[in-house]
Amino acid sequence: MKFENEEDFEVYICRLKALPKRVLQVIDILKEGVEKGVVQFPTSVERVPKQIEIMLTTSNLDDLDLLKPFKEKPKNISQDQL
Repeated sequence: MKFENEEDFEVYICRLKALPKRVLQVIDILKEGVEKGVVQFPTSVERVPKQIEIMLTTSNLDDLDLLKPFKEKPKNISQDQL
């Protein structure tokens, strides 16, 4: 995803706000897949538990990759717009 203007950040913020609902939807889909015997290839999801653990246990929010776009200020966006 690109972060070149205010609209790009607004779209990203909307995606972040929708993340909890999306995670719950994915959990439901994964559970249904397990019930039907259709699951992800292990290599596709092997990093996911560690990624979730980091998100749940970090005490420094600056360490989260989800917030990285807000740390690197684009040239054409003022500090006030962030």
